[in-house]
Amino acid sequence: MRVLVTGVSGFLAPHVARALLEAGHTVVGWDARPPATFIVPVLVGDLLDQVMLSRALTDIDAICHLAGVGDVHLAAAEPIRAVRDNVMATTALVQAATAAGVKRLVFASTWEVYGPPAYQPMDEAHPTQPNNPYSITKLAAERLGENLAQQSGLTFVALRLGTAYGPGMRSSTVIRRFAERARQGQPLLIQGTGRQFRQFTHVSDIAQAFCHALDSAAPAGVYNIASAERVTIEQVAAAAVQYFGGTVQHTAMRAGEPPAATIAVQRARALLGWQATVPFARGIEACFAALRAEQIGSSEITASIAGAPGE
Repeated sequence: MRVLVTGVSGFLAPHVARALLEAGHTVVGWDARPPATFIVPVLVGDLLDQVMLSRALTDIDAICHLAGVGDVHLAAAEPIRAVRDNVMATTALVQAATAAGVKRLVFASTWEVYGPPAYQPMDEAHPTQPNNPYSITKLAAERLGENLAQQSGLTFVALRLGTAYGPGMRSSTVIRRFAERARQGQPLLIQGTGRQFRQFTHVSDIAQAFCHALDSAAPAGVYNIASAERVTIEQVAAAAVQYFGGTVQHTAMRAGEPPAATIAVQRARALLGWQATVPFARGIEACFAALRAEQIGSSEITASIAGAPGE
């Protein structure tokens, strides 16, 4: 299968592209800027450029769409950008995919579209009441994609992803913030009580979910993609302290944080044949080891430069 993966300069999409390659697919990347590392051929352009997009979709069988504003606080700070990149770009992609005869589009949505829990665990039938620009625009993209796809032969699948972590995660994520502060000898700042939890889902599991959504004969619709394991922010901080050392301090809860809620994952298991396989303890230790290796590598480079003769 020939697959277009959007957002390859970001966090999740490179992992999805690599998993697709390992599964035997042919992969082409797309992003508004070139990625630092090229693992597949990459087209650089704006998804709202319909001429370029229609050319890119020639002979494409399926799309994994991960491009867009993926940070809650960036979306809140720049809501117009979030609307453009999450809603308008997704709509343009679905329309172009329909015109090009693409068979399937798998969209990276978020569990945060549910908003405050009316009941738990929140399954795919749970009401959607998003309450910030990020989750609002993700839900709008879902709904538009579903609506437009129903009028064509395109199968539209939305994966409502749990809180992703793993190699390459953004510096704004709580895991990376804790690790960086601990490495620098600064106290780890927990916002709120720390008892709020997330279903942290390793990026390798998320990548496999995209593979399953492409290869499966599962119907169009939405699927929760998350680890069944619940981990509190206190536990994340404790893991960072155990690995790097350091202390913990509590501060006020940051505005805009989604509520702690349990997400049901049975539908993905039953219809996609997918479930998370990476335990948090193993995944977080691998993340910390990678960050420590980055630090050692940077130190060695700095020492090498400092010790080199001047020109």
